[in-house]
Parts: sequence; structure tokens; C-alpha cells
Amino acid sequence: MLAYVHEEVQAEIRQEERQRRIQLQNQSIFSLATNPELATLPLREACARINEMACEVLDAGRCSVLLHDPGKKGLRSIDLYVAAKEEHFEGVVLSDKELPKFFEELQRSRAIVSSDPMGDARFDEFPREYIRERRVKAIMEIPIRRSGKLVGMIGITETRKPRVWQPDEIDYGLDLAQQCARLLEQVDARETEQKQRELERQMLQAQKMESLGLMAGGVAHDFNNLLVAILGNADLLRDMVPDGSKSRGLVEEIGAASQRAAELCHQMLAFSGHGRLSSDQFCLEDVVSEMSHLLRVTASKDADLEFQPAGDLPSMEGDATQIRQVIMNLILNASESLPNGQGRIRVRTTLRHLEPNAVPFGLPIPESGPYLTLEVEDSGEGMEEETLARLFDPFFSTKFTGRGLGLAAVLGIVKAHGGGIEVESTRGIGSCFRVSFPIALAKKESRPSVAAAPKEWTGSGKVLLVDDDETVLHLGSEMLRRLGFEVEVATDGTQAIEKFESLQRELRFVLLDLTMPGLSGEEVYAAMQDADGSIPIIMSSGYTEQDVSQRLGPRGLRGFLQKPYTLLQLRTQVEAVMGDQLRI
Repeated sequence: MLAYVHEEVQAEIRQEERQRRIQLQNQSIFSLATNPELATLPLREACARINEMACEVLDAGRCSVLLHDPGKKGLRSIDLYVAAKEEHFEGVVLSDKELPKFFEELQRSRAIVSSDPMGDARFDEFPREYIRERRVKAIMEIPIRRSGKLVGMIGITETRKPRVWQPDEIDYGLDLAQQCARLLEQVDARETEQKQRELERQMLQAQKMESLGLMAGGVAHDFNNLLVAILGNADLLRDMVPDGSKSRGLVEEIGAASQRAAELCHQMLAFSGHGRLSSDQFCLEDVVSEMSHLLRVTASKDADLEFQPAGDLPSMEGDATQIRQVIMNLILNASESLPNGQGRIRVRTTLRHLEPNAVPFGLPIPESGPYLTLEVEDSGEGMEEETLARLFDPFFSTKFTGRGLGLAAVLGIVKAHGGGIEVESTRGIGSCFRVSFPIALAKKESRPSVAAAPKEWTGSGKVLLVDDDETVLHLGSEMLRRLGFEVEVATDGTQAIEKFESLQRELRFVLLDLTMPGLSGEEVYAAMQDADGSIPIIMSSGYTEQDVSQRLGPRGLRGFLQKPYTLLQLRTQVEAVMGDQLRI
């Protein structure tokens, strides 16, 4: 009778213990399911919380969450919690190649539960030392599945004493696996949303830069037409004023100011991706080395300017003058960010293989491959995200004395060279600009430059000047008459074609504007070439020779004159296309 009573008491105790366990388990699962913060945490931190809770609820020695490893076939531990030490670990990998039978069992089982792993055939592939060293007394491995596919595993291990897992404890493990699967779905949804927001931000940034580029290019183009008149008339007037005259100095000042305005146009064109671009092969490190003295003078006198060349780098192809402008602007930007001009600026060159991945701030490279990287790092004040978002906007500056177009021009020049820009900055720590350029694939033969035309020659015959701007027509006509030509003018494409056809036998050459209303310069060029390809055509534009040549396509470019131009530049270009046909 006493034995029966004792057995009843023990059964009641076991039942009460079971009820307490189930209550604690349910509270745990409810807490995980209703905690909105869990999905906002980094994945490892969220898994760490699950592991701590599992060890507490099950009174287990260790708990780990393993997830599918994209780089390797198998599962990698995101977090392993050791309750006795209250420490977290990560990185253990279970390979399906080394444990094929175990993974087959994991694929088909609701759970792998064992109270004797050393004698359990399902764990035969695990080295005995592995189990013994980790003091595994009992183990429960629960698959994590999403849409029926194995994506991970929860491993719960008893390390202190032999243990038989109770049905409610196994059910709790299965509930934990479901919560992990739900967490992964939430994390994926969060990452997808973040990627979508980042993609939208990049698209808005690209649209903004494209709009600003179009605006800058259009303003520069119209401004160049005004500068043709200002610079050209100043150039003609200077030759009419005797040396030593007070008026000559005033004229030269007008010309100098016009040249500075032209440089501003070039910066705006560089930002729009249509800057003047010559094509030569050179060593980036040589350019940096040649500028080192100038850069030290340009930077703050209290700045520690350090150069770290990689050495023996391949050549790049592009416009060395514009690359010098990039380097100068980056050093000026770094110097001006130093508090009171004091701090460190490091200039480093490297060779990297890059992929066209998105960059938070800057310009992604257009295609994968080897790139020469110029890195300018400073210990300055750094920038907030709001500033970084507007960093390359024209005329945006955080400095009272800022020039505004410096970094905007850098962006345009780098883009025109097929490169990319990465910017990292932390407020109070400093900034790092990495500008990358593609390497030159093959050595190009340098084109001989056209020498300046001697002043002795004189032109003759009729020429056709085509431009929709009256000031350009007036000045261009005067310059061409100074060179000895009779000038016919046309103000639009239709009129130009008509005059070309009527004067075809008399024309020596045509000076043709690229951008006009109605028929464009490209269309007029094609019509004239089809009518008589022997008559030279000099294209004139504020855009670069490279841009104009691309627009003309396979017809090619015979002569080019960039606006604004001087009489000497016009003379030189005429001689280049006319050659021996000129009358000396």
C-alpha cells in the first residue's frame, strides 16, 4: 500500500514538473513570437538570444543555431552558447561531404534525438574524440526548414549528466526551429526592403546627377558661345592695340578673365561627362610624384602629407592634365577638412580587381576588371550622411570659401575615364576617397600634335560658317576675313545645306556648329559629306573632340575647333585640314 502511495506521489510530482516545463516553454515561444525587436537585430545577435533562452528553458549545457553556408555545402554555426561560461562562439562548420549519412538523416527526420551519442549509429561519422572532448551526454538536433527545404539546424546538447529528452522538450525544440524559420523570413524581408530602398536611393541619385549633368552641360554650351565673342574679340583687339599702350593691358585682362571663365566651363563640362579629354598612356604614380612638391605647397602647412606608392604599377590611359586636377581637388578637399589645418593626409596608390557593385556614396565602376586606385585619406572632421549624399552636387560646399565645383568636376572626369569613386567618412574621425581608373590594355602610338600655323600664310576663297548664335557668326566671320577668306554664313541647318549645294564648287572648307535647332550639326555634316566629301568640314563645339567624334560615328571627324577659341587656334586648325591647299 505504501509503495502504491509513494508511486502516486512521484507521478504527481512528475506531472507538476511537466506542467511547469510546458508553461515555461509556452511562455518562451510566445515571447519569441511576439517580440518585434528580434527581427530588427543582426542575425547573430537574434540567434544568440534564442540560444540563451533555449539553454535556460531546457536547463541544457549548450545550444547552437546552424544555417546553410552559401560558400560551402553544409551548415555553419551562426552562434553557439555555452551556458556554464555564459560565452558565445561561431564558425563551426558541418560539411555534408564529411557527414553524408548524418545529413540524410537530418533531411528525413523531424528531429534527431539521442541519449547516448557515443553508441548511436546516426553519429558514427562524428569522430569519437569530437563527442568525448565536448562531453556530449545527450543531444537533440532539430532541422530548420523553409517551404520544406532544409536551411539550418538547432543543436541542443547536455554536457553535465546523462539525460533522456522528454516529449514536451522535443516539441519545444521543434517550436524553436519554427521560430528560427520565421526569423529567417523576417530577416530576408528586411534585407529585401533595405536593398530596395538602397536601389531606389541609387536610382534617385543617378537621376539627380544625370539632370544636374544635363543642366551643367547645357549652361556650359551656351556660356561657351558668349565666351567665343568675349575671348575672340579681346584676341582681335589685342593685335590692334600697340605694345606699351594702357589699353593693351586692359584688353589682356579681359582675355585672362575670359580664359578663367572658359576653365569654369570646362569644369562644368567635366561634371556632365563631356569635358575635354585627350588620350595618352601614362603612369599614375609618376603623375603623383611629379605633383608632390606642388601638393605639399597647396596643402595646409601644418598638415602631415604622406605618400605611399605601390611601385611598378601598369599604365592607365586618359588625360593626364585632368587626372592632375582630380588629385589637386582631392588634396585641397582633404586639407580644408583638417581642423585648424592640422592633421594627416595619406596618398596611396594600389592595383585592385573590382566588380561593378553599388557604392553608398560615389560612382560605381562600369565593369569588372583590374583598376588603378588613388586613395586620399585624411584625419579631418569627417562628414554626416546628409553631407555625403550631396557631396558631388555642383556648387555644394560646407566651407565658406568653397569653390563648389571641385568634387563635381572630379566625378565628371572619373566618369569620362571609365572609372569609379568610393567615399567613406565618419564624423570626427576623417574621410577616405578612393578613385579608380581602368588600366591601359595595350601601348598606343602617340599621335603627333599639330604644330601652330606660321603667321605668314594667307587664306583665299570662300568658306561657309554655320552657327545659330549671332555673336559667334559675327566674330567667326571677322576672324576668317583676317585670315584672308571670303565668308558666307548660315544660321540653321537647312540654310547651311542650301548654301553648301549652291557654293559647292567655290568652297574651301566649312566651319560647322554641332548644336543647332532644327537640323543638328550631325545631320548637316552627313548631308554635306554625301553631297561632296572632298570639302573639309571643321566641327565646332563646346563639347570635346571625343564626344563630337562619337556623335558623327563611322563618318569620322576631319577637323575640330573647341569653343571658345582664339585667332591662333582657328588658324592652326584651318592649316591642319587645308595643308598644301593654302596660299602662302
